Amino acid sequence: MTLSRLAVLCALVFVACEPSDLGHSCPPPEGTVPDDNSSVSGDSEIVFPATVRKDGKCESFQCVSTQVRPNYCSRECASDRNCPDGFACAQLQPVGPLSQNRYCLLAKTCRPNVSGDCPRDTMVCRRVETTVPDQPAYFCDIKE
Repeated sequence: MTLSRLAVLCALVFVACEPSDLGHSCPPPEGTVPDDNSSVSGDSEIVFPATVRKDGKCESFQCVSTQVRPNYCSRECASDRNCPDGFACAQLQPVGPLSQNRYCLLAKTCRPNVSGDCPRDTMVCRRVETTVPDQPAYFCDIKE
């Protein structure tokens, strides 16, 4: 094996093993105030609708906020295979300007106190409040 082939092989191994920042926190800049339109009322109330913003703290420069967890690094995807365990490739918003885009989202459901529902040792099953107070949802989330 030539030296140049060895160098390319070593570089590929290093890049493939490099950890991703998907799911890591990317809080908004200090002094940022949510829009007055952050809550929409109707048949069901949506508080803090899903959003995406550019953020240099993320490798992909994409920071998403969802009902599962606000302000975490994500990236665009074509299918679940493009996302790590515990994430699903899904629409961030069913309608609106982001409806055509798909992102790696923390969207895997889990059962509280059931070992193995969340795919990695670095994830936990977290309760998420819904519009029905006595019917919460549970999703896998990154431990931080």
